[in-house]
Amino acid sequence: AAMELTVSVPKENLKVEEQLQITASSYMSDGSTGMTFQYRSLNDCASVDGNGLVTALASGQAQIEVTAVGAAGNKTKQH
Repeated sequence: AAMELTVSVPKENLKVEEQLQITASSYMSDGSTGMTFQYRSLNDCASVDGNGLVTALASGQAQIEVTAVGAAGNKTKQH
């Protein structure tokens, strides 16, 4: 079954110390659910916690990686 991963980023620009909640959702083509999400910052411009709360740490372009983890495998997107 194919997995679809959608990441919602409500705002593109943050000031240092400003926070933003990103939201991930996914579904399997066979209708199964139960995925969990892992969030990871790929540089020093921002941090992200396990619930997708991003905090701007410095000027620049932050890169956040979101991975949906399910019984049928994983799917990753970067923003």
